This record gives sequence, C-alpha cells and structure tokens, in this order.
Amino acid sequence: KIAYSEGQFEQSIKYYDQLLALAPKDSEAYFNRAAAKGMIMDVAGSIKDYDKAIEINPNYMEAYANRGVAKINMLTKKENIQPTKEQTSDACADFKKAKQLGDKTVDEMIFIYCGKK
Repeated sequence: KIAYSEGQFEQSIKYYDQLLALAPKDSEAYFNRAAAKGMIMDVAGSIKDYDKAIEINPNYMEAYANRGVAKINMLTKKENIQPTKEQTSDACADFKKAKQLGDKTVDEMIFIYCGKK
C-alpha cells in the first residue's frame, strides 16, 4: 500500500504478486493489485484481478464499481467516447450490482452509461 500511495505502481504490483503467492484467497490484495494495474493502463489485467476479488468475495461492492469503471475505460480508451448501451451492458451490470450492495458513488456512472438510475 505504501508503494501505491507513493505512485510506485509497478513496485506495488510486484508486492501484491508476492502477497498473493502466500495468500491466494485475499480478495483485498486482488482489489489493490487491480487498482495498481489500472494506474499503469493495464486495464485487462485490472479487470481480471477485480474478477478474482469478486469470485472470492461476491459482495465486494467496491470491486464491482471499479470493475465497471475499468470496463468503461477499456471501451473509451479506443477513442469511443460514447459507447452504445450494448457495449456498456457489462459495465452497467457491475454498477447496478455495486448500487444494490450499497454503493452510492455509482449513480453518475449509471446515469451516463446506463441511461437511468
């Protein structure tokens, strides 16, 4: 966490790799490594780690929200600023699940990409 907070995202990923080798069921470690991967634009790797965090902890509200954002980032990084509803359906499912679990921070993403709250 210290490496991440100091902007050393690649080093942070290496530390989380080591932690996950010792504790492969640590959903928070997958979540944190996913965030670090997102910071170095490894969006696909980030999504895989959020998938694993959710697999371990199906009620991981923040992982659903962040995975939804990562999926949107994957779409929009290809200069597709306004993806279609079909393209955003997976991300919207994540945002709606996060909201169902109590995350109020996803309302704007739902409004922008899913068409309604």
